Amino acid sequence: METEIPTRSGWIWRAYGATVTWLRFPLLLAIAVLTGYVVLHVKPQEASQSDVISMVPADSKALQAQRRAAQLFDLPFASDAVVVQRDQAGLSLDVQRQTANRAVATDKAARSGEGPAMVAIPVANTRGLVPGSRESDTTALTYLGFPEDTTLVDRVSLAERYADGVGPHVVGVTGVAPANLHEGRLIEDSLIWIELATVVLVVLVVGLLFRSLLAPLVALSAVGISYSLGVALLRWLGDSTGFHVPENLRPLMVALVLGVVTDYSIFYLSCYRAKLARGFEPRGAPRGAP
Repeated sequence: METEIPTRSGWIWRAYGATVTWLRFPLLLAIAVLTGYVVLHVKPQEASQSDVISMVPADSKALQAQRRAAQLFDLPFASDAVVVQRDQAGLSLDVQRQTANRAVATDKAARSGEGPAMVAIPVANTRGLVPGSRESDTTALTYLGFPEDTTLVDRVSLAERYADGVGPHVVGVTGVAPANLHEGRLIEDSLIWIELATVVLVVLVVGLLFRSLLAPLVALSAVGISYSLGVALLRWLGDSTGFHVPENLRPLMVALVLGVVTDYSIFYLSCYRAKLARGFEPRGAPRGAP
């Protein structure tokens, strides 16, 4: 059996490898139990926590202005949903009046508690009153505001419900909230395909490289465990610090975990195979593989 000459630079890795090899069965059992506990007990991130605002730096000037407005005004207004009505041929005064009446009725219902808590502010280019407008009586925008505790899904749902009853010539609902929700749904719908492609890629690369069916299973197990524990750790940090990772970054997390864990799995297995080829015993080779 071939032995290696000890070096001062490698004694830490040899000690680490020997410890992990000696405790391999308790470690595997502990990792399996921990992963199972995390999967069953850690709650997934709520949709309201994936808002795009969480990606904006805390010292952003826009956020500072919004906080300042909350201090100065009884009703600070920051709209993230806008109902758009437009007709190139022109919106009649009756249609514009209906838009204004809908906003007034919504505000009254919110104050009395008979309707959802929201604010509606209509703005139309009636008779060219809007500065800079090159048209007249063609467009009406209704800006909608919601309480801070209103979830992203509820904001978009209320905005769409408002648009259904605002009147004719509705183009749609726009703004940060609808765009963010639509983007999140696109990511969620495509994430399963990204994960499936990840599994296929790992199986092909690792399986063809080592010509083994067991090697891809080892790499996939490491990827799955690392991703599950990583998501749980981020969730715990989010609950502790109040900063939650946006749902939009989940594909990036999948790509990072795939790349890092798969690379190190290949490095470890390659080193292990090389040591076996040099005459190491199967139990002794893992001790120096790291």
